[in-house]
Amino acid sequence: MSRLSMFTFGYWGWGNATEHLVSLVDSVERERGFARPIFVDIRIRRTVRAAGFNGNAFGDVLGGERYVHIPSLGNLAILGHPGPAIQIKAPAEAAKLLDLARQAAHHNRRVIFFCACEYPGLEGHDGACHRTTVGGLLLREARRRQVPIEVVEWPGGKGRLTDLALPGDAARKLLRGGKSIPLGSSLPTGQFAGIPPGSIVRVHSPATDVSVMVGRLLFGRGGWHLPVVGEPALGDEAATLLAKAPKWRRKFGFEARLS
Repeated sequence: MSRLSMFTFGYWGWGNATEHLVSLVDSVERERGFARPIFVDIRIRRTVRAAGFNGNAFGDVLGGERYVHIPSLGNLAILGHPGPAIQIKAPAEAAKLLDLARQAAHHNRRVIFFCACEYPGLEGHDGACHRTTVGGLLLREARRRQVPIEVVEWPGGKGRLTDLALPGDAARKLLRGGKSIPLGSSLPTGQFAGIPPGSIVRVHSPATDVSVMVGRLLFGRGGWHLPVVGEPALGDEAATLLAKAPKWRRKFGFEARLS
């Protein structure tokens, strides 16, 4: 039995760009040989400030076939229930999520279950998101059934080293503490479309070379961009960042967990 990939996701930063998000995810999944994925909303409450995720707004973008809401996997603490910071309303409902993923796999589709938090974090640690706890419930249910799965933050994969040519002023801006790498207005393809958080980008320019660790791809008013994580390094010092990247990925919960 092949291992089933199930993805977590946090929509932080995407509240005004849901159509771009769907285009990105569909493009990456298609490039990997899969049909358009199903998004599972595990929020207990959908009244939020992010316009694209308020109420059924995201479901309207996706269409009913691709959007499923399972509030029973939401966090009761969000509603003010006393007790721990994470209290899954109905933990047994993880079985329903696993069933959905297995059904989707028959149609060559994968499942992405999501909430709002930027980082998944580590289960049982301060600051971890409730989707990470739901991932743990999924893993336990999969072990009980002897179903091999992995749970990982979309787009998945290991951090990698890649190169990008930019104008000199853009590279100098990164050296001065710039917060993102601009990628233009067109939907990224290839190496940047599904680049895993914690990857290292070596930026080459006529003025200088600089290396930075990046977070996940985002879309904003300036177009597509990769947020910079931490401090930059001169181009020939990329190895320094490569050594730091695995620790950053583990700290914020980007490594895959297996049943």
